Amino acid sequence: MFKGLALLAAGEVGGAVKRKISAYLLFVIAGLIAAAGVGYLLSALHTWLSINYSPIQASLFIAGGLFVVAAGFGIAGAMQASRKTSNSGQALQTAAAVAAAPLAMRAVGKISPTALVALGVVALGAVLGRKLGK
Repeated sequence: MFKGLALLAAGEVGGAVKRKISAYLLFVIAGLIAAAGVGYLLSALHTWLSINYSPIQASLFIAGGLFVVAAGFGIAGAMQASRKTSNSGQALQTAAAVAAAPLAMRAVGKISPTALVALGVVALGAVLGRKLGK
């Protein structure tokens, strides 16, 4: 029973990882295509601005606008980095715990009592360290 449960949990975790990898790959491809589109857009903007201004002024206008946009993204990134993280990976952690529980139960029976106490102290230290760190 435990073996089937562990295999089911491992399959779920593997499927979740494959879905995330394929989603990120699609995001990267979309980003590359969008970057090419932005390049053509900036070229068209430069040509349009060059009609009314000199090419040097057009380049300076575009560079200034890009610096303003970059500053906005930098401020947004700093604000995002300062926010607390959420528990979005909780489902994946739960599946991993369910998969690891039967293996841990089997492994505990083969460990000496001294090693088991040492492992308990290490685990308690890790839990307390995480709680005190928050």
